[in-house]
Amino acid sequence: MKFFTKLSILGALLAVSMPAAFSQEGERVGKPITLKKGVRVTTARLMAIQADRDAKGIKRVRKSTEEEGPNRENLRPNPFEIQDSQWPPKPVDALGDFSNELKKGPPRGPLFSQSTSFLGPGSNESGYTPPDTIGDVSANSIIVGINGRIKSYNRAGAVGSLDVDLDVFFSPVDQGTGTSDPRVIFDPLTQKWFVCGINLVGSDNRVMLAVSDSATITVSTVWTYFFFNQTVGGVPSGFADYETMGVDNNAVYFGVNRFGSGFNTDLYVVRKSSVLGSGPIVVTSFASLINASNNGLMTPWPCSNWDPAATTGVVVGVDAGVFSQLRLRRVSDPGGTPTLSADFAINVPATRSPIDTPVNVNAGVGSVDALDDRLFYARVFENKVNGSKTVWTAHNIGTSASGVAGASNTRTSGRWYEIDNAFSGTPSLRQSGTVFDSTASNPRFFSIPSVAMNMQGHALIGGSYGNAANSVGVGSAFRLNSDALGTNTVPITNIAGAGGYQFEGTTGQRWGDYSSTVVDPVDGMSLWTFQEYVRVVNGYGVRVIKFLSQPPTLTSVSPASVNQGQTTNL
Repeated sequence: MKFFTKLSILGALLAVSMPAAFSQEGERVGKPITLKKGVRVTTARLMAIQADRDAKGIKRVRKSTEEEGPNRENLRPNPFEIQDSQWPPKPVDALGDFSNELKKGPPRGPLFSQSTSFLGPGSNESGYTPPDTIGDVSANSIIVGINGRIKSYNRAGAVGSLDVDLDVFFSPVDQGTGTSDPRVIFDPLTQKWFVCGINLVGSDNRVMLAVSDSATITVSTVWTYFFFNQTVGGVPSGFADYETMGVDNNAVYFGVNRFGSGFNTDLYVVRKSSVLGSGPIVVTSFASLINASNNGLMTPWPCSNWDPAATTGVVVGVDAGVFSQLRLRRVSDPGGTPTLSADFAINVPATRSPIDTPVNVNAGVGSVDALDDRLFYARVFENKVNGSKTVWTAHNIGTSASGVAGASNTRTSGRWYEIDNAFSGTPSLRQSGTVFDSTASNPRFFSIPSVAMNMQGHALIGGSYGNAANSVGVGSAFRLNSDALGTNTVPITNIAGAGGYQFEGTTGQRWGDYSSTVVDPVDGMSLWTFQEYVRVVNGYGVRVIKFLSQPPTLTSVSPASVNQGQTTNL
């Protein structure tokens, strides 16, 4: 075992470039296409439509949303993977074993304190499964979206001016069909909200986008609605599912999983300036990101980036054909004529498909779905301590009790990554860690994770956490900027699940399919997480939790003192 550990570390240190056996795709120049102008609707009008539907007794029909994705259970292992739960690998002592100090993980202590916590929308308002939990925060408003409902709140958790079915919210552009897969992003660069979803036309469906005219959601807020069809720019016909969204100062990016005659993935780049007013919307598409060798971006995640000087977009995903590898592509000139770079492969510690989370049901023990090993969230974060701008992302994987993925996994754990050189040069893995329960018997499963780093360089990993004995609640783990690379705290339960869960059937019930964790734009230090949990027996809810970061340590002051009433530039 000690010898194998050393070999694994040596192999990881050698794995600095893409193995020749895994093919890469070259650069592509896009062609911007101008489509229709936007449709403007106020929040008050949306609420009136909802009130009319309620008065007529129009009810939602409980249902599952669209396809989950291809079967990833039997992907090839990456020969360059390492058998470790983190990167850089745990150092070994002189005897060839991990040192006892390193086994303890980072120092314990009060890392983040839980502050605001309130209940968002749930199964009683939605009727859909999975909820597709998403949310974000501005200086005065919070928006939480799930399948079947979208609501605004103030920062204390009081329901705000927007509280409608997702179908009502997208009714200006949804063709009268059902809607699904909401994504919500607050953009501090423009002080606008970006909300997207898909409609459920069987083929050549729409990706829909709503852009607010303000950061604070009121009855007077004007939403401008845009859409593009799945086939825009010559993308092969199919159904665009599980759309992802990222925003930067140049563009709004969308990734989709495309189902049809076969499975593939696509990227759409929307010129941001074209959707900040009435339009028309300008879209550039890049079709078929998975090549003939079955390598490429599975569930492509465009990274939001709040750097006002950014000139390049970044898209990441797991590789479609092999475990233990991420893929990254760049978009240059995203606000003009976008060009998609060749793809880069990033080898990571071993990954495998997750295991469904055990849960109590009426007739014994069932499970809730952990989906697969796709990435659930990705953003660019800036560390003000060292000035770095890196990509953070996370997914769930199957592991052993030591947090290592292999052939005999016994639980689902959360894996997070920080990627360096995302914008230029060769992308590389700066660090990664695994959030897992090391209990030998009946461990808790940590699933559907999302991660965010604040400006101090501290990170929060939030997710669903539980097992048959403990229901499924909200869990989290943390790391400080000063912690050893690749380490995090052991997971803790923030909100316990309420009991048995049997919302649909007895086993393999839909859960997730994603969550979100964000940095507070007001102070750059507090972190918010939006997570699904068992709120009542046989019912789910979304919990919104704010964590207060450690206050920064004051090391020096210049000048040392000032006279009362004196005006000075500090």
